[in-house]
Amino acid sequence: MTNEEFKKWIERLIHKVNYPAERNRVCKYCKNPFYAHNLRQFCCSDKCYQANYNERTRPRKQLEKALEKIKVEEESMNELLKQMQKPKNILKRNIELIDKLGIEQDTSSFFNKNRLLELGINFNVYDKCVAFEDSDDAFSLIMQPYCLTLKDDHTIEIKYNKS
Repeated sequence: MTNEEFKKWIERLIHKVNYPAERNRVCKYCKNPFYAHNLRQFCCSDKCYQANYNERTRPRKQLEKALEKIKVEEESMNELLKQMQKPKNILKRNIELIDKLGIEQDTSSFFNKNRLLELGINFNVYDKCVAFEDSDDAFSLIMQPYCLTLKDDHTIEIKYNKS
């Protein structure tokens, strides 16, 4: 210990003797007055100390549990979203949406392309794409058991696929 450090230590001790900390205190938990036996004592008894400690830490522990639960639920939702984005599941959902449109077996039905997009049909996922023999740029999308054909820029024909 150097002389400077020793002088500072002596000054702190003299300050503590001349200006002692107030030991008459009020319990943080039960609000009763008590005499503190040491400078770190803020509760009148061990019972009050434990109750105060539990009261302070319980909300934090509950928050940690809730955050853990949210994290697990978020991970399961992300896994579910990944499963839904797989092409097989997208195709299945497309077919379910077309089923709800009520297309009859022997007739063709015409729908607005934008309406089908609003319903959530994804035209990027299909079983196969069949080109017409007489045209280079016309084709039909096969989503078993349906065949979707673009008739003009806004109209799509949906009918049962015979092949």
